[in-house]
Amino acid sequence: MPPAYRKEKPAPLLLGFHGGGGNAKYAERFMKFSALSDREGFIVAYPEGIGGHWNDGRGKFAEADDIKFVEALLDALAREYAIDPKRVYATGASNGGIMSQYVAIRLSKRIAAIACVIGSIAKPAAELKPEAPVSILIMNGTEDRLVPFDGGAVARDRGEVIGTREAVKFWLRANGCGGEAEIEELPDADPKDGTRIVKETWKGKGEVVLY
Repeated sequence: MPPAYRKEKPAPLLLGFHGGGGNAKYAERFMKFSALSDREGFIVAYPEGIGGHWNDGRGKFAEADDIKFVEALLDALAREYAIDPKRVYATGASNGGIMSQYVAIRLSKRIAAIACVIGSIAKPAAELKPEAPVSILIMNGTEDRLVPFDGGAVARDRGEVIGTREAVKFWLRANGCGGEAEIEELPDADPKDGTRIVKETWKGKGEVVLY
């Protein structure tokens, strides 16, 4: 909870989903959103999946109904705290990133935007259709060997995701984004590491951003 929180002024809420094998305490240390929450005045919650995993739509190693869990969590937090229902966000990396996209698809009327790192859309979930626009940021590496950029098996045997470009197209349709992307090559922060970052942005009823 940020020090500036007041019941009479509803605050934004961010859900931070840990990666596979992680937990809530690890997520707080890894994401470092608590300090940012104190500074910027939003509430942050770190949920914990059963057995360290989220049922993110792949249906491979987690059987809990984590969408119902997230719904119940949002309801419980809204009863206890003054939360702005139009400013509820989610983020996560790997299993947590795939989960954030699954939450955006399944609970689109309750989520304003998500940021997914090292993740895509679980292949079965790509058949679903969000009920409302959700702004999306995806940050993936083109040579990732665990969550392949072009889609396929995650870590060899942990279900499948669709390709990053397919996920972008999924959200472009869902958010009514048309036209060409605005492309920006970001400054090369470390010329020795052999990598570059390109940012692509599409705007519509919701924004889609790919790093």
